[in-house]
Amino acid sequence: MIRELKFLVNRRIIFTLGAFILLYLSVTLFRAPNFTLFEPFDFFTLHLEGLLPALFPLLITALYLTPSVKKRILNNELPIKNRLLLNSYFFFLLSFSFIFLPFLFAFYIEPLLGFVDYTVMKTFERDSHTFSQLMNYGTITYGVVYSSWVAINTVIYASLSLLLLMKINKILAFSLPFLIYWGAHIITANLSLEVFSPIYSVFPFIITQQPIWTAFIPFAGLIIIILSLTLLIPYTRKITFAKFQ
Repeated sequence: MIRELKFLVNRRIIFTLGAFILLYLSVTLFRAPNFTLFEPFDFFTLHLEGLLPALFPLLITALYLTPSVKKRILNNELPIKNRLLLNSYFFFLLSFSFIFLPFLFAFYIEPLLGFVDYTVMKTFERDSHTFSQLMNYGTITYGVVYSSWVAINTVIYASLSLLLLMKINKILAFSLPFLIYWGAHIITANLSLEVFSPIYSVFPFIITQQPIWTAFIPFAGLIIIILSLTLLIPYTRKITFAKFQ
């Protein structure tokens, strides 16, 4: 498993991830003067708004098109259980890094460089979002826990896509997670239950702060879907995904 993971997290993936993070941070720095920012927390939330919440499941499934993922996850002879574990480790590491590294930049590096012109006020009330209550236990605690939360949700959507690839077909594997993500968001909004939206569960920056337990409701729904699909696929079955070769 470790050897397979090392193959996946190769130099090309690390370079691509680093380049994408730098590009995304550059766009955020370019956008920052158009917003009133009071502290690094505001810059961090600005960084995570926009395309990332809108396209979250699509960005995850797009990684299945990369050569190393095709070779090690889609086209090898690993049993289903090991394939899902490898898939989970890989997506957790990438997603955690994608959130935590910008967090470190926003809170610890950028203040030393002074790229962002923060508005100074003697007193102000920060817009609180779900998970920001963890700041009471330290900035690093918030960064680690929130980055882990996004990474865990990434693993859930990636696992759903992988199971659909193994059981059904590529079209559903790429479209269904995205449809669930946005479909549930639209339904909860129409029912005035937007606090339980899958989007706000992972990226809670548009709504006011909610108890952390609310984020676990859509998460539990995804777990149920994945467990249902898993029961339909024997762990001992081996699938080659010839269509991806």
